[in-house]
Amino acid sequence: MSWLPWILVGVLTGVVLWLLLALSGAARTVAELRAADEAAVRHLSGGIVPGSRAPGFQADAADESVFDARQTAGLRHLVLFADPACAACAMLVPGVVSEAAARRLPTVVVVSRGDLRAHPPAWRATDRAWLVSERGTEVSDAFGVDITPTVFVIDEGGAVVSRGPVQTVDEVADLVAQGAGVRIVGADGG
Repeated sequence: MSWLPWILVGVLTGVVLWLLLALSGAARTVAELRAADEAAVRHLSGGIVPGSRAPGFQADAADESVFDARQTAGLRHLVLFADPACAACAMLVPGVVSEAAARRLPTVVVVSRGDLRAHPPAWRATDRAWLVSERGTEVSDAFGVDITPTVFVIDEGGAVVSRGPVQTVDEVADLVAQGAGVRIVGADGG
């Protein structure tokens, strides 16, 4: 028998072994991604939940003053975490600010990062919207936020009544509707 068939069998065996190893590595990578995704969801779900008191905070305001969360005391309002580099945020924030100005959504505090003068004009403050910049990640950390855009609906007593990651103004309106009429009373909620 010729040596050529044995070489072909050896090469094919090597290719099959290499493919099996590659598939094994891909399966391991997929498993790692799933675990990482589950960990991210657990982290997000470990943040401020409905019934909890919204954390107090201070942040730099667009008018170069210092915004204090106490300015929203007694108001049902939204705290919307957004990043100007986030495409979903760029589409969402102007709509939420506009709906708040038209009184179809509660007053909104847009918490972002970076130089507020560089943010799009449609993100600017109105009489029913504040644009503020956290100095690091202290506000995001206090709320347990790790993705943008995420919104929290805060009741008149300062308690979270609903929350979640959002993509559209309709999703924000749905969270507002979920918290409509809800007033948290108790140790955590006020």
